[in-house]
Amino acid sequence: MNLFRPFLSRILLKLVRIYPCYKGRGRIALSMIRPGKNYRLQVAKLLTGQSIYIYTNDYVGAMIRLFGDLDPCITRFILNNIFEGDIFVDVGANLGVVTLPASSKVGGRGKVYAVEPNNNISNILEKSEISITSLMSI
Repeated sequence: MNLFRPFLSRILLKLVRIYPCYKGRGRIALSMIRPGKNYRLQVAKLLTGQSIYIYTNDYVGAMIRLFGDLDPCITRFILNNIFEGDIFVDVGANLGVVTLPASSKVGGRGKVYAVEPNNNISNILEKSEISITSLMSI
C-alpha cells in the first residue's frame, strides 16, 4: 500500500489542478493541514508556470500545491489588466502568488513592487524571486 500512495497522490494532485472545482477548494486545502506538524519549505508550480516557495503546512501553501493558485479569478483579472512595460504594486504580496505572474507579464521594461510586512513571509517571497533569474522586473 505504501508503494501505491505516492502514485495516487501524484494522480490526485494532477486531477484537482485541472478540475475547475472553485467551490470547496478551501475545505480541501484545509484538510491537508496537519496541526502540530512543522512548517517546511517546498517548491511548487503556479498555474502560470512559475516556481514558488511555499510552506507545506499552511493554507496558502496547500492552495498553491493543490490548485496552483490561491484565487484564480484575482490572478486572471490582474493579468488581463496589466501590460508589458507597466508598473505594478502588490501590497500584501504574501508568498508572491500574484507578484510572480505579474512580473512575467510586465516583462523587462516593466516593474513590480512587492510589499509584504511579515518578515518571515517576505523572506520566502524574496527566495522565490531570486530563484527566478529571468524575472528582472521585481
